[in-house]
Amino acid sequence: AAIRRAEARGAIVGLNSDSGFSTLERRANQLSISGPIIAERGALVQPVRGAPLTPLIPETLRFLELRDRFLDALTIGQRSHQYVIVLGDVNALSNALPSIPPRVLHAPVAVLVNGVRTCSLAFYVRRRVDCEWVLDEAALDEVIAILEEAGPHCEPLWSARDILDRNPTYGICIVHHKNTQKTRAVGWILEHAGTRPVYMIGNSMSDDLKDACVIQCAVGNASPEYKARCLETGGFVAQ
Repeated sequence: AAIRRAEARGAIVGLNSDSGFSTLERRANQLSISGPIIAERGALVQPVRGAPLTPLIPETLRFLELRDRFLDALTIGQRSHQYVIVLGDVNALSNALPSIPPRVLHAPVAVLVNGVRTCSLAFYVRRRVDCEWVLDEAALDEVIAILEEAGPHCEPLWSARDILDRNPTYGICIVHHKNTQKTRAVGWILEHAGTRPVYMIGNSMSDDLKDACVIQCAVGNASPEYKARCLETGGFVAQ
């Protein structure tokens, strides 16, 4: 309802996120958002719904090659029986992973590779304990080591990666190009905004677009740091 009211006053509502485009597109459809979608930390832009996707850094398209080499490293040779590999839209699956099918009981570790990303790489890791998949930091590091073994075959992309976003709390690792940030899309947003003011609504410091032309807004459960930043720069904080 809030989005409809904003659009009725002439606002253009879009999404700017680290997530893959397909994930954001589904969310935009759920909310009937018709504005631009900026995905994978500024690597991909869809200026108008239905328009072709534009890679802001063409080199990031090589993440598909990195993903393929990573999958090969997980499935070839002695490792072929050590991992259950799932490739696809795995975000929801990671939160409700089912019991292991009998045919793959021999595999102690599951690697859920996000197949909807094209300009970054992300995967969840879980270890089998009895008939459940559980978070396991050692298993996550084990799989990250395999990625680091395969990565150098994708130069110069591998050298241009950012520091691996390793998050044992969620059992996930995400790799972006070092030149991608949500802030990268600021110029593009301002260029297409015309005379409209630009508002960035978020919950953490990664949503601080660091531009005086952008009005920063914090949702109610945003981090204290981001709320303070919004107030310092003349933005808004939801109650």
